Amino acid sequence: MTIFCKHIEFGQEPFTGFATIIGDELDASPDQIKVEHAPADVKNYANLFSGMQGTGGSSAMANSWDQLRKAIAEARARLVAAAAKEWRVPADSIAIENGVLKHSSGKSAPFGQFVGVARTVALRGEPKPKAASQWRSGSGSPA
Repeated sequence: MTIFCKHIEFGQEPFTGFATIIGDELDASPDQIKVEHAPADVKNYANLFSGMQGTGGSSAMANSWDQLRKAIAEARARLVAAAAKEWRVPADSIAIENGVLKHSSGKSAPFGQFVGVARTVALRGEPKPKAASQWRSGSGSPA
């Protein structure tokens, strides 16, 4: 999986932080997450503190913490819903282990198989990020 990081990688290690947060939310290893610099696009990648696209003041993780966790919680819910739809099983019967969607029937598939359907799935309510007790990395809030 490849994601964009809106922060520059030059000492604050947002690439490592993003991969860790995403891995925790998606039950995947940070090694399975490839992080790349976002393209120049202030509208989509502005720093929430400065309004500019850039990194400074040790703001990378604090700036992106909630935003990233909410986005990945939604991605997780969409992927699970897409697998449930395709496999015709209840969404709550699908687990994610090491970045793979799995069902007790033996069905399993990587996230990529469901990306197209996941984009079109209607979700009920706003997905919630995992509670800190469910994190695997043991990392705490950057605030």
